[in-house]
Amino acid sequence: MFRITPMSDDGQTVHLKVEGRVVGDWVAELDQVCGSCLSQKKKVVLDFTEVTFMDRRGVNVLKGLLRERVQITGASLMIQALLGL
Repeated sequence: MFRITPMSDDGQTVHLKVEGRVVGDWVAELDQVCGSCLSQKKKVVLDFTEVTFMDRRGVNVLKGLLRERVQITGASLMIQALLGL
């Protein structure tokens, strides 16, 4: 299971809740959603409270997004360690 739910958008910052496993084809979906927000010059905050696992591809994409205007909140200790947070 994987889901991205928009929580709020004040015109400058978009808050997205990410749920499930960030793996395989779902990584591309997350990258696309974040890329769309970033192309609109918006900051992106990802709520990772409900993320249970990330594969290597997910880690690599998220590391790239973190270099942009993307912030992650609520990540488990395992995911924080994988991302070097």
